[in-house]
Amino acid sequence: MNTQLAQKVISINFRNAQIPLIVEKALDHFRKFEGKQIFKNNGDLKKKCNIRFNGKHVLETELGKVHASIEAYFQENVGQIQMNINCCISGGSWEAKNNSAFTIYEKKSIYLGQSHPTLELIEPDLDGFEQRFDAKQIEADAALIKAEREKYNKSVAKIDYNFRDIVGVRVV
Repeated sequence: MNTQLAQKVISINFRNAQIPLIVEKALDHFRKFEGKQIFKNNGDLKKKCNIRFNGKHVLETELGKVHASIEAYFQENVGQIQMNINCCISGGSWEAKNNSAFTIYEKKSIYLGQSHPTLELIEPDLDGFEQRFDAKQIEADAALIKAEREKYNKSVAKIDYNFRDIVGVRVV
């Protein structure tokens, strides 16, 4: 299995699992401030509205133990309240013979509603975050695509390059 792909899958799956939980907590926190102004003139949250989420986890994966952390903070962006989520996973070992250490960062921003002139929350669309990925399936799909590309390129090669653009085919 491609180790880099496995690391990325672990990172995305962790992020996708955490985001709905953090969004729910954030919405619960901000509901009590609906209809009120929550940001200072400089764009920072007012002290009574301020909240940060931090979490650290140890995940058991096919790559061994992986340390994962996630944090969320809020800012005003063009009159809307934006939640910025940073996710970091790290694992492996610097001392292993082939240096298996890795760190991957994932970032995502989600809008929670209008913040200007006063707070009006929305339910953000979280449909894409229930998806979990499988590295083996991604590798199998990629191999299939590469094989199909080879067949396609062989077929395209039958048409002289002078005519390919005219008939709308290209080597990929």
